[in-house]
Amino acid sequence: MPVYYLVYQRVDAGARILLARKNIYYGGNRHPYFRPHEWPVPLNNAGQIVIPGGNPPQGFFGVQGARREFREEVGINFDDDQVRGWDCVGDEWRYSPGNFVTYYQRVEDVADLVARGNAAIGAHGLRVHAELLHVFAVDSAQPGFGRTAPQLQGDLAAQYNDLGAWHQHHPHPPLNAPPKAADPQKWAGDRMADDPGWYTSSVQYFNQHLDQHP
Repeated sequence: MPVYYLVYQRVDAGARILLARKNIYYGGNRHPYFRPHEWPVPLNNAGQIVIPGGNPPQGFFGVQGARREFREEVGINFDDDQVRGWDCVGDEWRYSPGNFVTYYQRVEDVADLVARGNAAIGAHGLRVHAELLHVFAVDSAQPGFGRTAPQLQGDLAAQYNDLGAWHQHHPHPPLNAPPKAADPQKWAGDRMADDPGWYTSSVQYFNQHLDQHP
């Protein structure tokens, strides 16, 4: 089951949230018979603003799975007692509608976590090797947590250009490539327009229940 980990800081206007922008494509090795670093493949929800998370591997459940996904994508380990003691205010609360779970963790300073997270993402080297392009802070008062805000458009445009140049010179994907590798720009562009229900309902639940978790 997908799990998400929303980190926030209380401010006068409500809360400041750590969100991320999904990479357009992934250059690592995720397919048993296919090497995306030899043929870039778009990520699920490519280009969208997202809450860090995903499907944890077998053996990881509940909040431990959500923390693991956050660590994998942002590079900050909330299972570490020192990190929790330094950054966190109280324990997580959650939203569990049945087909996913979102955990909410209050912290002292979102800006500090953003800086540390981007340093960790940058440590991957080439941007295509990181699942997330960037993490940033938005205020909860923004409609949909700024889901439609034109943030990082320059970086996204550069990735689209890179992807277009790659496929211009490599027009035929390997036979064992996933179907979406054949037309990644169209696929990624279509997915950028999607609005996954888990994101919208997680935002709504947070706004409705924030005052119950001072």
